Amino acid sequence: MTSLFEACRRHAEHFGAVLRTANTRYLASENAPPDGLVLFDRERQNIEAAWRWISENAEDPRAMELCAEFPNFGPYILSMRLPARAWQSWLHSALQASGQCGAKRTQASHLGNLGVTHRRLGNVDQAIAAFEAQIALARELQLPQLEATAEGNIGLCHADRSDFRKAIEHQEINLRISREIGFRRGEAIALGNLGNAYADLGESERASRAYEDQLAIVRVIGDRQGEANALGNLGLVAIDVRDHVHAIEYFGQQLSLCREIGDRIGEGNALFSFGRAYDLAGDVARAIECTEEGIAILDETSHPLANEAREFFSKLVARQ
Repeated sequence: MTSLFEACRRHAEHFGAVLRTANTRYLASENAPPDGLVLFDRERQNIEAAWRWISENAEDPRAMELCAEFPNFGPYILSMRLPARAWQSWLHSALQASGQCGAKRTQASHLGNLGVTHRRLGNVDQAIAAFEAQIALARELQLPQLEATAEGNIGLCHADRSDFRKAIEHQEINLRISREIGFRRGEAIALGNLGNAYADLGESERASRAYEDQLAIVRVIGDRQGEANALGNLGLVAIDVRDHVHAIEYFGQQLSLCREIGDRIGEGNALFSFGRAYDLAGDVARAIECTEEGIAILDETSHPLANEAREFFSKLVARQ
């Protein structure tokens, strides 16, 4: 006869597999909403019940192994669906269990996710500490891709503090390692982050070069979301240097691409940016039209940029 403990363990293993399937489907899905999110939402109560049992019984070796691995079954979905502090609690429990199991690679993964969550909550010092611990493990385990990603995340933390020179130092390390190991996606991300830091420093020419290098890579590797982001950033730099012609060109490409891939937030951003570019060109009526359309989408997606777009819209209307 199966014991209650064994039945709960099997339940946890089964819904761990469901979570892994949901995460895989989410990453592969082109539907809206993604298939993986639909599956997770349908089974969320069972998945969370499985985690509660695992975390409450982590002193048992079998439950401890599950506790160490469970958050890694669905990190993308869990980071989106769980409140930040709940996700943080999962990661703390998993980090402790993976340490007790001696699963250093798993520890390194949890440290990275924990750092991202600390940053999301505004705990920059704790985020940096988590990423630095991740780097130490990545070096010990000879995982340069993980090391590069952690360096990039530390750079983002410094950017959050407006210490853009320090941010650039870490993004340069990220870029160097990514190039050494041929990690093209990481190289593109590092270039985009470098472009952002240079743009924040007002160094428009260096920002443009970084975004152009990023754009070339994402087009080669087929990263259409990265392509849309790079085009939008190039457009923003063009606005900074008051080049409305190129700004409109870049935002047009960004908008078309966002609509093709179903990126509603990107679409709303592009339309708001179009409004700024048309305003720079002196076409206030077109600026109002684009900004109003952008606000509707940003409101629909609950994006914080909607408030800034609304303020800009009010100024446009007052000048009409």
